[in-house]
Amino acid sequence: MRKWIAWMIFALLLAGCASAAPNSNSGGAATSGGTEAVPAPDAGKTTVIGQIISTRNNQPITGTAVRLAQVYRQPGSEKEGAFVLDEARSPGGRTDEAGRFVIPNIAAEEYVLMISTDMGQHVIVTEGANDKAKVWQTEAGQILNLGAVRVDFP
Repeated sequence: MRKWIAWMIFALLLAGCASAAPNSNSGGAATSGGTEAVPAPDAGKTTVIGQIISTRNNQPITGTAVRLAQVYRQPGSEKEGAFVLDEARSPGGRTDEAGRFVIPNIAAEEYVLMISTDMGQHVIVTEGANDKAKVWQTEAGQILNLGAVRVDFP
């Protein structure tokens, strides 16, 4: 938690000193909502940014935990796999007053996005008619902007 707070303070300091670049999936500064600069990830790492919006009322979901569960694939299979949320080690952060989040300097892997309630319930971001977990592939040296992610949050 302290590391995440330190990154947020660093991002805010950079926002005051540098001009913001447009939303981007490339290295360098990008913005998570058009107002805050996000520092480029360290070498070999990636940063994930986005905004969580409720499908129930179309409002940002504020002050909630956002976690990335790593995807593990069977050797030789691009379709077979599972995702794992390690409560102690999975990367994550919290949404701000606009529902935005930044998860800086993480391993470049495949991830599933999970939003957690204060009561320990997890909402998995899904896609398609069969509600399969949506998988995002990150790339080293890049900022992956998920944009507005809409979830049915309790």
